[in-house]
Amino acid sequence: MACRDLSHKFPGQVLFHRSTECGKSERKYWAYQQQVLEPACVFEPAHSDQVAHMIQASQKYRCPFAVKSGGHGAFAGASNIEGGITMSLERLDEIHISDDSSLVTIGMGNIWLDVYERLEARKLAVAGGRYPSVGVGGLSLGGGQSFFASSRGWTCDNIRSYQVVLADCQVIEANETSHPDLHWALRGGGNNFGVVTKITMETFPMMDGKMWGGLRIHSEDQFAQVLHAANNLGNMEADENVNGAQIINFMSVQGKKLAVAILTHSVPEPNPPVMSEYLSIPAIVDTTHIRSLTNMSRELGSSEGQLRNVTHVLKARGTATFALNEDIMTYAKDVCYDTLAELANVENADPNCVFQIITKPQLEASVIKGGNAFDLKVKDGPLFLLNIQVGWTNGGDSQRVQQAAQNALERTISYGRENGWDQEFQYMNYAGEFQDVIASYGKLAKDRLMATAEKYDPKGVFQKLQPGYFKLEGDPSGNRSVFSG
Repeated sequence: MACRDLSHKFPGQVLFHRSTECGKSERKYWAYQQQVLEPACVFEPAHSDQVAHMIQASQKYRCPFAVKSGGHGAFAGASNIEGGITMSLERLDEIHISDDSSLVTIGMGNIWLDVYERLEARKLAVAGGRYPSVGVGGLSLGGGQSFFASSRGWTCDNIRSYQVVLADCQVIEANETSHPDLHWALRGGGNNFGVVTKITMETFPMMDGKMWGGLRIHSEDQFAQVLHAANNLGNMEADENVNGAQIINFMSVQGKKLAVAILTHSVPEPNPPVMSEYLSIPAIVDTTHIRSLTNMSRELGSSEGQLRNVTHVLKARGTATFALNEDIMTYAKDVCYDTLAELANVENADPNCVFQIITKPQLEASVIKGGNAFDLKVKDGPLFLLNIQVGWTNGGDSQRVQQAAQNALERTISYGRENGWDQEFQYMNYAGEFQDVIASYGKLAKDRLMATAEKYDPKGVFQKLQPGYFKLEGDPSGNRSVFSG
């Protein structure tokens, strides 16, 4: 009934289940668990008033819904729904740069590559997602890591204003002066308060429109050197390095253990001195050079996993955070390869462990920009952010793979806890469906988020009728997380 209501009101914008167009829409998901869900219809709103009508119809008919930006969630229900309405935001594709080039307004149906391509002509950038196909919506509401984190903070710290459709169907602007409590909550609080239709972000200039960066691939005998370099770079203070960034992926390709270091520097100088320790380690492959942000993002997209060209890839992931040191990174790396060995006979298993550093300068920049829902303290930095991620193709292996990923996290967390390095924080955009993300922000932050939700959504529309992803109470699987403390 809700689908018919929307179809009558907005002809051509509702795709019904089993239609060819709906099938094409369902294939635009990163994880196969999302693709196989069958919504009653997919609604494609073209502006915020149409989003408001969908929310009204959902409440009128008690019809559950999901909201899809880029569709990069790793488990069923994150941004698709069985039997309800999936609202795909792809028509909300506005990208408007202000006259003075200091701000850009971005519709939540964009992917980050769209944004970078538009900004590149003006030699501008934003602190957005690194992988090209990731949606603006999910990444920015969950926090967002960027190539510019040490100087700009999290992606959400750079959002000046959110256009939000509330449960009562009002369309409002949430910023530092209008609805500042909601503005804070949307910085990392996820989809718990309304449907965000567009954001306005701070831009910044890029020298000659360029940066330095690329991939350096290392063999197993160099892992200790790589982790030593990662630790030293991560411990640098702001006056030493606010322009560099790093990601390390530990994986196995055709039985060979590899570390892929993704290095960037926002100033386009060849071989920047802060990267000298990394650059002194011989690399099997080195693609670092001066390039555009668009080019850098595209390279990451082309290197994402061995199964990137397979259409039916199941996904599992989970995350944990620790005080940064070489010992915990080395232990996490070893656990990662134990998991690889455990899954060796799983068809098309493609596990990798992603190591990222939350630097003190990043935490300081976040505070300067007004803070966010994570409530991370500068004194606790730098932090080591672990993301365990597995792809596979046979549904019969799902329970085994998911349990292996959870066991790897549990082992690493236990080791970190024994040594006093564990942190409660779980990064929403890397979390697994067994994790209680909001609780990991701490009681004060959670209570504040709960109060904000009660104010703007007193009937709990976005808790009950939009059940997917990380809600304010509990984990998406319906069970308490074993990692929630």
